[in-house]
Amino acid sequence: PGTKVILKAKDGMGHYFTREVIEHLLTYYGLLLPFPIFIRQDGEEKQINPTYLPWEGRATNKQELMLFGQMIFGEQFFDCVPFRSKEGNVSGVAYILNYTVLPSAKSSHRIYLKHMMLTEKGDNLIPDWAVFTKCIVHATDLRPTASREGFYVDKMLESAKEVIEDSLINYIDALAERQPEQFTRFFKIHHLTLMSLALATPKLFERLIDYFEFETTRGTMTGYDLRMSQEPLVYAPTREKYKQLSQLFFAQGQLLINVSYVHALDLLTQLGRIFEKKVSPVEEWEIEDLMQDLSPDGQ
Repeated sequence: PGTKVILKAKDGMGHYFTREVIEHLLTYYGLLLPFPIFIRQDGEEKQINPTYLPWEGRATNKQELMLFGQMIFGEQFFDCVPFRSKEGNVSGVAYILNYTVLPSAKSSHRIYLKHMMLTEKGDNLIPDWAVFTKCIVHATDLRPTASREGFYVDKMLESAKEVIEDSLINYIDALAERQPEQFTRFFKIHHLTLMSLALATPKLFERLIDYFEFETTRGTMTGYDLRMSQEPLVYAPTREKYKQLSQLFFAQGQLLINVSYVHALDLLTQLGRIFEKKVSPVEEWEIEDLMQDLSPDGQ
């Protein structure tokens, strides 16, 4: 019953008809089709698709989702975050990379429209800052562009993007609160990327700033320590300046922050702006006052 389509290879195209290539192409384009796809060869039969979305319709099994992601992308992940948006009828899973990537990295996703592979690009749907993820997405009602390489930007798409963004932010929040050891691992892997993303994304900044660390004359202090401090946040703009003044500030029990590291000054400045803390570079008069307060032996 049904329609039978027979394909024959042109001369020189036989490599497309090997078992490995056929299975790869069918899996790549038709993995989420809602009816079974079988490969039969030499009396053996193999089904290559699950015929259902593993993250929908029943209790989500994280281990199963992790194995599904490993099968699709060919790598093991740190964790996974399911999401669902009623707008656009969009659902899927964001897989957290198990290795460090640069903030400028571009991830390769699997985005399906009505069960068929559409694109690997997450432009306008996956948040730009989510470079530490690879996502598998299924959409029913989003509108594809004429080239079918993405979706039209409209309110429906923006709503779906916001759901994905909020799901990842909520995941980071919950991880920090309920699984501190797991969060420490996550933060260590994606520390540099999270710095850049926090600065560019207000939602993320307020959630992450407490965990970033700063070198100070009081030892290593976190963003939380600094924003809870009752004194002005005075910083030395260069490593040389900090080394020159740190002993003086330490001797007088005064706080001096080293912001010569990547993003440190921007993080400190934004911390001050959001939490209404005074942040300023060290001034010559402050140095002179500290010198005058030192005992003759200290000088």
